[in-house]
Amino acid sequence: MRTLMLMLLAGLVGCGDVKTDWACGTEDPPPPEVTVFRVSQCWFNEKGDSVTSGWGTGFPISSNGIITYRHALPPYVTYAFVEAKVASILDRGSRDAYWDDWMYVEFQSPPDQVPVLDPKVELHPGERVAIVGFSAHGDAEGRARILSDFHSRTVYGKVVSTPFWLGLPEEVVLVKVGDAPLNGLSGGPVMVLRDNNWVVIGSYVGIVYRDILNGVFSSKLHIVRRIPEHLIEE
Repeated sequence: MRTLMLMLLAGLVGCGDVKTDWACGTEDPPPPEVTVFRVSQCWFNEKGDSVTSGWGTGFPISSNGIITYRHALPPYVTYAFVEAKVASILDRGSRDAYWDDWMYVEFQSPPDQVPVLDPKVELHPGERVAIVGFSAHGDAEGRARILSDFHSRTVYGKVVSTPFWLGLPEEVVLVKVGDAPLNGLSGGPVMVLRDNNWVVIGSYVGIVYRDILNGVFSSKLHIVRRIPEHLIEE
């Protein structure tokens, strides 16, 4: 059984045949130069007696819209705040699927640059990816910094194979990032190097954890949702 478990774990973190110098190493490449925005959500419940708020990251995928996280945002809320300015929600994923955690938000002025997008790019187990966003470090002080700190950070992770007991759709990529804090990076771009260029393949969603047979099969992995193709401009 021990040998079997070691083989399964090796399959999750093994390096694929990826022709990039840093794909399976420990040295980080120059961080990607990508435009990201601080996105916040704040709304009252339908009774108007309780308020919910959240902070995260978004990035442009068209000349007038950005993709970002949805999380617990209810259907009746039609706006979010991009860099503290009200922005209309144009489209969103399903609340019934935790991996479909995204929304498309109007951006009032055209961004300086839209990154290279390719939601179909093939990824290999062990290949390293970059996640960019505004980290809140999971505490109240960190969350406050999201509203005042203009500096984003880059976290590097590795692609892992989808464990057979999770049954996730092909729109989902799973990565491991060690102990790096990712609070506040929700909705941020997840990027991979192709031909020495950074390519966005999706946005960071959150954590998935599954425990099967009292820990015999378990995983705590991070979800990347590939960009919905219908949102990308031709």
